Amino acid sequence: MIRFPTTPEAFIACNEARIHRKLGDPERELAAIVVEFANASYQEGLNGEENTITMNSVRESYRACKENIDSSIRRWEIICWLCDKAYQEGKEAAHHE
Repeated sequence: MIRFPTTPEAFIACNEARIHRKLGDPERELAAIVVEFANASYQEGLNGEENTITMNSVRESYRACKENIDSSIRRWEIICWLCDKAYQEGKEAAHHE
């Protein structure tokens, strides 16, 4: 399981190992965006701030990649779940400092 904060490279390697194949370019673009959002969520948790990453903010950012953003609602739910996980990790790390 990936720990946050992370890098796109580590996130991609973790996912490739789990699915037993290399990610394509659109998947790598998405992974970089996911890492950006997840790391931001982690930092918000670490700082004791509200988690500002929402499904709408993720969709708007990914829209720039010219992907059909409505192709899979499940994709957006998973991204938001990862951001929530990163946020919780940040909150836990703040309690251990």
